[in-house]
Amino acid sequence: TQRSTEVYDPAVDRWSRGCPLQVARSGLRLVEIGRGQLAAVGGCDDVFGRAETQATIEVFDADTSCWSLLDTRLSVPRTSAAVVALDGGR
Repeated sequence: TQRSTEVYDPAVDRWSRGCPLQVARSGLRLVEIGRGQLAAVGGCDDVFGRAETQATIEVFDADTSCWSLLDTRLSVPRTSAAVVALDGGR
């Protein structure tokens, strides 16, 4: 379970370190929700064998290159769930 991220630059075919997530998670799902924005949804925080499923959502903004934790949470914590953006990324 990690907070670290990497960003791929196809122009130079290279990965570089990105801004860390606010919450360490594995098994999250990532979805594009708008031009330059991604949402990291759910996941699992498995620390020392104590798995805690996450209800949190973070949004990556390409303008700031950082992740922000939303106040809104999933109604049921989920890991490895399917996610999709509908209606223009909303």
